[in-house]
Amino acid sequence: MDNFTIMIERIATRKKDGFAGERVCILPVDIKHALQKNTLCKNLYLTDIGFYPKALYHNRERQHGCNQFILIYCIHGEGWFSIHRKTYKLKANHFFILPENVAHKYGSDPGNPWTIYWVHFTGEMAADYSHYLMGKRSLTPKIVVPSNERNVLFEEIVHYASMINNNDAVIYANNCLYNYLASFKNEIFSRSDSGRKQTSTIDACIEMMKQNLDKNLNLYEISQMMKLSISHLSALFKEKVHDSPYNYYIFLKVQRACYLLWNTQMNIKTIAVQLGYDDPYHFSRIFKNMMGVSPKHFRQRDSQ
Repeated sequence: MDNFTIMIERIATRKKDGFAGERVCILPVDIKHALQKNTLCKNLYLTDIGFYPKALYHNRERQHGCNQFILIYCIHGEGWFSIHRKTYKLKANHFFILPENVAHKYGSDPGNPWTIYWVHFTGEMAADYSHYLMGKRSLTPKIVVPSNERNVLFEEIVHYASMINNNDAVIYANNCLYNYLASFKNEIFSRSDSGRKQTSTIDACIEMMKQNLDKNLNLYEISQMMKLSISHLSALFKEKVHDSPYNYYIFLKVQRACYLLWNTQMNIKTIAVQLGYDDPYHFSRIFKNMMGVSPKHFRQRDSQ
C-alpha cells in the first residue's frame, strides 16, 4: 500500500463548521421537483452548487453514490477521489465528474488543501453532458484552462439560483448551467494568451472571407491575404473550426446565398455571379452538396 493510499485512509476528521469564504446554494426539494417538471429546465438542472476555498479536512464518502452527477473543479491545492476501487489524484486546473448512483469518496489533501468549485446536476441530458466532458468510460481528471469568465458565470448561477422564490431567476440560473459546463471544453473555451491569439487570427480571417464573397479566392490567396503560410492557417482552422479555410469560405458563400434566396427576388444566376461564380450550374451543384437541396428547391421550400 503506497503512502498516498495510507494518507487517504487515515483522514478521519470531518469539517463541520464550513470554510471561510465559502459559497453554497442547496435547492429545496420542492424546487428540485419543479425543475424536474419544467420543460425549460428538465433536460439539465442543478440541485446543489458551491465554492470551498482551502477546504482543509473536506472529505466525503457515499456508499451508495449520489442521485446526481457531481462536477468538482480544483483551482488551487490538491485532493483525491476514489471510485470503482481506484484512486485518482486531483491537482489545480483539473476537474472530474462522478457518475450518478455509484459508490465513491473524495477529499482534500491535508498538506495542500484544495480550493474547489462544485456542482451537483441532473436531468434528461445530464449523462450526455458528463460523457461529452469526460468521455463515456473515462474517470481520469481532465485539465482545464483557467478562466475568470467561468468563475464569474459560476457566481451568477449561485446568485440567481439562491432566489428560490423567483421562478424566473431560478430558470435563468439553470439555463446558465449549459454554458458553465460547456466552458470546461478547452477546444472551445480557451482563454490562454495563445488561445486568444489563435481565436483572433481565425476571427480576422473569417471577417476577411466575408468581405470577399464576391470573389473566387483559392487557399493560396486566402493565406497570402492573412500573411500566413498555407500550412499554419490550415492547422489553425483544423484545430478551432474543424474544417479547412477553403471549405469554410465556401460555407460562407452558401450561407450568403441562403440569405439572398430568402430575402430577395434575385434569380439564381444573379446570385451566383454576386458570389463569384460565372457558371450558375456549378454554383447550384456546390449549394446542393452543402445544403442537401438545390437553390431552386430551397427557395420553394421557404415559400411554402
